[in-house]
Amino acid sequence: MSFKEFHSTIKNLKHIRQFAEQELLKNSVPQNIINEIKIVIGEATANIYKYGYLKDEDVKNKILAKVLVVNDEIEIHLFDNGVKVDKSMVKPRDLSDIKPGKIGSHFIGKLVDYFDWSDEKSDWVNHLILKKKF
Repeated sequence: MSFKEFHSTIKNLKHIRQFAEQELLKNSVPQNIINEIKIVIGEATANIYKYGYLKDEDVKNKILAKVLVVNDEIEIHLFDNGVKVDKSMVKPRDLSDIKPGKIGSHFIGKLVDYFDWSDEKSDWVNHLILKKKF
């Protein structure tokens, strides 16, 4: 498992995706799967930045990213100390209702096999777990 901590800033969202891409390439994950994971990480980290840290670029705001590949399964773990996620509020909206925003959870749900927030006690407020078989 590889991990790296990042400041939660708009500029670092791309660096989190790049970190994950490098780790997945080291583990011979196919490029099409890597591209999907990068979309998912982009959506998830943008939501952490936007809703967890409320777009506050304070250097104390961190995101810890962990990447694990075991056999044919990818696990991405994203940790933050932002506002606690209310799982009941995270649901994809109907895409036939055409309007901007609030479709990130739809894409995440379509591109990974599993996503949920851990309830285990931790030094972090939120721990998002994403899993995908390839």
